[in-house]
Amino acid sequence: MSLSLAILGSVKSWHIAELLKASSSENICGSVIDWGTIGSLTDSSRDRFWPDFLHNADAILVRTMPAGTLEQVISRMDILARLANRGIAVVNNPRSLESAIDKYVTATRLVDAGIPVPRSAIVQSSADLQMCTDEFGGIAVVKPIFGSNGQGLARYEGNAKQIPLFFSENGVAVAQQYIANDGWDVRILVVGSEAFAMRRVAADGEWRTNISRGGRAELFTPPTEWIELA
Repeated sequence: MSLSLAILGSVKSWHIAELLKASSSENICGSVIDWGTIGSLTDSSRDRFWPDFLHNADAILVRTMPAGTLEQVISRMDILARLANRGIAVVNNPRSLESAIDKYVTATRLVDAGIPVPRSAIVQSSADLQMCTDEFGGIAVVKPIFGSNGQGLARYEGNAKQIPLFFSENGVAVAQQYIANDGWDVRILVVGSEAFAMRRVAADGEWRTNISRGGRAELFTPPTEWIELA
């Protein structure tokens, strides 16, 4: 009997298609579940989760979580934590996901671990954003606290027109020091004792390297010290 794998993400994503293909090749029954369809009912006798495939899965693989209200983000994490408590393998585990989803928490935990990161701040006003931008040397990257795929990212250099709409609507953002680069960055994924890396190259005229923003992925062999850092 094959194992069942629930993949939380968008069925339209290219990486989800690759995961399904890889699962099939390993005789694993994979199914994609949209975040907006999950739910949970709890009483004194048992927990029930839906859709049914989520409830009965042997393991749950979490891919990108879409933007949502604070209540949506928290409730999704609560459901994952409850599933993990029932003994279902959730990858990555909910505690790690909480650190990764919140960009400010990510930055502070990396700092606490002694890993160098760009200077990061939580700002709630345009005045605070300008203050931090000045301290960062005149350029800041403004990001939503929760977000992915480069959505909402803006490079701010003191022009009010550069302030992203989400900041005006939400009243809070993460501001980080802009690090000059050659138009590419590297992602290293550590699985057990193995490291896998790729280089993301920004599209022409674009400073964001996200694949969803037109960037391209290339195989990359990072220096040993980068792997040790990861």
